[in-house]
Amino acid sequence: ILGHEIIIERPDGTRRYVAPNPHPLFNEAGEGIGAVNLLIDITDQKEAMMALAESEERFKSVASQVPIVIWMIDENGDVEYVNPTWSQLTGQPAKSAYGQGWVEFIHAEDRARVIKELFSAIAEKRAFDLKFRHVTRGTDFMIASASGTPRYNSKGKFIGCIGILQDVTLHENATLSLEREVKSRTYDLLKKNEE
Repeated sequence: ILGHEIIIERPDGTRRYVAPNPHPLFNEAGEGIGAVNLLIDITDQKEAMMALAESEERFKSVASQVPIVIWMIDENGDVEYVNPTWSQLTGQPAKSAYGQGWVEFIHAEDRARVIKELFSAIAEKRAFDLKFRHVTRGTDFMIASASGTPRYNSKGKFIGCIGILQDVTLHENATLSLEREVKSRTYDLLKKNEE
């Protein structure tokens, strides 16, 4: 039986994961006369796989509770993952963002600029920050801030980016309001100085 894993317990009580590799032995008449079995200790690999699965589960648990969109794209700019906040924000299932589906959620007037800047960052394997109008539920738009950083696999190969997308509409509106107020007061001050 190949391709199975078993757990063996040592005399001291420690357990190890092993992969048996049995091979039957036959005599010249083709009768089974025994077997040779090689037990390969795979405990380190098994524990690394379990730690990775646990880490992924923790990431998904945390990602599902934050009020910002967490996303991952591959080296071609195709979305591979969005957390549940995507659906809360857009009213659409996560699969609507996958591949190049995310592009349809960018305001038509901002789309070309965002795509150009994103793909430039991907080509240069660098971090990026973008602001643009993004569809929310229905036909409403918010001002979104998207930032991302490069991802690399264990061999150092670039495999895309991971990042966040958040609604910064209130912040942007407050900033614009403050800028208008400063300009207005500056104008008033200049007028009074002239008088």
